[in-house]
Amino acid sequence: MATKFELEDFIPFLNKHDPHHQYSIEKLVGGMINVTVRATKQSISPSTSVPSHDDSEPPSRFPAQSLVLKYAPPYIAGVGLAMPFSQRRQSIEAAALALFDGPLSHLRSHDISIPTLHIYDEKEHILVIEDLGKVETIEDWLQKSPTLAQCVEVGTRLGRFLVNLHMSPLTDPERFEFPDKNELIKAGIVDTIPDYLNKMDIPDADLVHGIIAKSFAERTSAPARTVFSVGDLWPPSVLLNESGSKIGIIDWEFAGLGAPLQDMAQFAAHLHLLLLTADPACAERVRVFLKALHETYGQTSREMKAPWLSPESIEQHIRAAWILHAREMINNAAEREWPGCIPLTAEGFLACQKRRALAKVAVEYALATQLGDAEFRERWQKELVLRPLYTRNTNRAKQNIQESAFEHGIHSGGWTVFKRQRGLMLSLTSIPSSPILRGFARNIASTTSSAAQIVQKKYPYFVPRNSRGSLSVYTDIRNDGSRYWVTIRNIDGNATALREDLHKTLFPPDSEEALRLRTTLLHSKHLLISGGRWKHAVIDWLQKRGF
Repeated sequence: MATKFELEDFIPFLNKHDPHHQYSIEKLVGGMINVTVRATKQSISPSTSVPSHDDSEPPSRFPAQSLVLKYAPPYIAGVGLAMPFSQRRQSIEAAALALFDGPLSHLRSHDISIPTLHIYDEKEHILVIEDLGKVETIEDWLQKSPTLAQCVEVGTRLGRFLVNLHMSPLTDPERFEFPDKNELIKAGIVDTIPDYLNKMDIPDADLVHGIIAKSFAERTSAPARTVFSVGDLWPPSVLLNESGSKIGIIDWEFAGLGAPLQDMAQFAAHLHLLLLTADPACAERVRVFLKALHETYGQTSREMKAPWLSPESIEQHIRAAWILHAREMINNAAEREWPGCIPLTAEGFLACQKRRALAKVAVEYALATQLGDAEFRERWQKELVLRPLYTRNTNRAKQNIQESAFEHGIHSGGWTVFKRQRGLMLSLTSIPSSPILRGFARNIASTTSSAAQIVQKKYPYFVPRNSRGSLSVYTDIRNDGSRYWVTIRNIDGNATALREDLHKTLFPPDSEEALRLRTTLLHSKHLLISGGRWKHAVIDWLQKRGF
């Protein structure tokens, strides 16, 4: 292919491999490294002869209506000739995709879609892969209006896939060796740190750069690279359809052996920035998604006895993850558009106070890794974004509810339900005597004009993971007129069995007692409130089961 590559250059390639059809070409946005397009069948090629008595189309090498093609020029496509880059990246992506039809076929499931590889033309430097359809990046999806339950579901599925990927052995790691990749990252990401920090007037720029450069050299050396990784996992690599039922992972050109937690720390850095800049509703969705992703990843890692969680190595992996997280946050705080920040096209955009605040958060991660063992351990045990990847909070039993769901009904009249646009809230008499909650209830009641009635009767009770008697639960709530339904998700998988076990613990089989389930909506969270004398028994029950 010519060095200067045009979209029309894909047409001869398609004509060669599928001479019976004509295609239209549409450039896809988002990728920086390659030229990526969608090719859609438009008609049968005029040169194709179809008998008049036969209305069927001629056979195509590509059964789908559309395909994705990627051309790898000998430079970074989004920059141009000024930044040369080895075309070997494409052979690595082809090799990675081929694994999912071979040794990693067990990971190709309805949960996560990996594009099927149709053609890798090494001479033309073109990949032809499956088109995943109408999808958007995880970042765009979170900024729309998925429910919190959908965010939990997507985070859970993605976390489970990634830990299984990272635990999969790579039989021929030499096939994925790519030194040019590390040179690119060092020049374009690591060594940009001091310039960005100086322009944002953040102290210790050279110190932070030294920490990041040292860790990068250590974590890209052969002994540190022990897990098969995506290698460049960021939000545009994760695609979803509108409902979140389909999740795909693309862009495997940096795949190969990487350091433990590398993919997770890099991916989280981008969403951490979104968490800090988004409006409150979007920030809550991002927080819930990240918590579900990281808790699932951490829990599954423990169940699979991941070697990076061993007492001998865990702290060095946490330090390295924090440094990589800082590196990605600094670069993306400087290089991307964020809500409330001066646009990148404006003069002096790096002097923006909001960009500076984002970079300062990142710098704190890097500097914290230089603390002694005891101080650093105290710091990471208090941190909220990455901590669920490598530790479980057994002291307060506050895990979010994540996996399989059960539904229960609260039948007919009794409690007043105040309606508002974003959900439902029980009346003041149904919530605890907290001044904050009382004030919030009054505010909702004063702005609502309609109410519905549901009844307080005997109904199933679900356990609180205690925080002053309350449990943060991400639920779907609906009212079908006669019954008020709450969908509750539990991290252990079988919520019905968990609930029945709690009943057996707290009540004799013939007991007529039941605990009252009270539900309220506060800042897009639903709280299940436990009452009275059962509180400590429930906490003991939770702790015995490892929460």
